[in-house]
Amino acid sequence: MQVITLSDHTGDKARQARQAREAAFSDQQRAHDATLHAFIAHRQALRQRAREAWQARRLGAFAAAALHVMINACRRAPASPRMPEASDQERIWEAGNDGESRLLMRLQAQLGPAWTAFTGYKNQKGEGDLILVGPPGLLGIEIKNIAGVISCRGDVWERDKYDNYGNCKERHIPITDRGGRSPAQQINDVCGALSAFLAKRQVEPTILTAVVLTHPKARMGSLVQPTVNYVGPLESLEVERLFEQCARHAPAHDTAALTRLITQDHAHHAQGSRPRRIPSST
Repeated sequence: MQVITLSDHTGDKARQARQAREAAFSDQQRAHDATLHAFIAHRQALRQRAREAWQARRLGAFAAAALHVMINACRRAPASPRMPEASDQERIWEAGNDGESRLLMRLQAQLGPAWTAFTGYKNQKGEGDLILVGPPGLLGIEIKNIAGVISCRGDVWERDKYDNYGNCKERHIPITDRGGRSPAQQINDVCGALSAFLAKRQVEPTILTAVVLTHPKARMGSLVQPTVNYVGPLESLEVERLFEQCARHAPAHDTAALTRLITQDHAHHAQGSRPRRIPSST
């Protein structure tokens, strides 16, 4: 399986946030070094003043200087700065990248060279986390790297959040994007727009959609009439079996043509972003 990265919005945001933290830490470190240098220089100057007073037998000046030395000795050197902790938003971006990486590793282990995975595909309906293209058709995947018990009723998605001891801390937390769409609606909207784009070019592959839970502490709750073809953990996702179950008689498609069209559509909506190809050993 080859991977084509069309865009890496989440990764870019995570890197920018991390670089901002590192830059802030560097500024704090430089300021600390300057303050520490001044602190040490002042302490040395006081001791030198006391030595000179003693050598000159100026006992009054020596006593005053020695007092200042003792007072200064009670002062602590400036504390070293610490790297600022990642914000909640940065952790979310990093978690999204981690979930995508683990899913790609699993897919590369089960899919051969006839398959292509697009990450960061964009159209007028938003961004699809992962678009898989293979002989039986196309699979759009929304990745959710969140902990808790995830349930859905149609397009209403919620989760119950638990602490490390198994105690439920919050119930019925909505799972939506900023526009209020559930994970299923996000990927269905993106794939619906992609389907319309392909149909205008007389290309109509079988299109399935999935929401994959990649967090190790995610568990499935109740599923009532989900609007995607697969909801579950990445460990249970078997792409070719999913096509056999949901589109058993789907005709094979020209994956090279699909790859070109998807890249073209993304470039149009992303204003000329260039895909980066990552060859795979599988």
